[in-house]
Amino acid sequence: IQVAFGRWSRFNRDHEIVYVSRAAEQVTGRPTDELLEDPGVLFSKDGEERRWADDLQTVFDTGVRHDGEWKVELGDGPHWFQSRSVPEF
Repeated sequence: IQVAFGRWSRFNRDHEIVYVSRAAEQVTGRPTDELLEDPGVLFSKDGEERRWADDLQTVFDTGVRHDGEWKVELGDGPHWFQSRSVPEF
């Protein structure tokens, strides 16, 4: 189990990623520039990205924190990550 404390990424209301920490690069093995370009590159093809985007939108709409688990594709296969989305207004 890997634990990354602190802010991993930051999104605006248009779901555009505006920040990715170096911890994301270390854990995923993907350069931060690639993650900034398309954060969905990590998600498996079985609907995880859509579910993640819907949950992110719910945080913006409600202003309520959300905890989620996501299947992410890394070089050595799928991994599960837990995340916490917190609104900043």
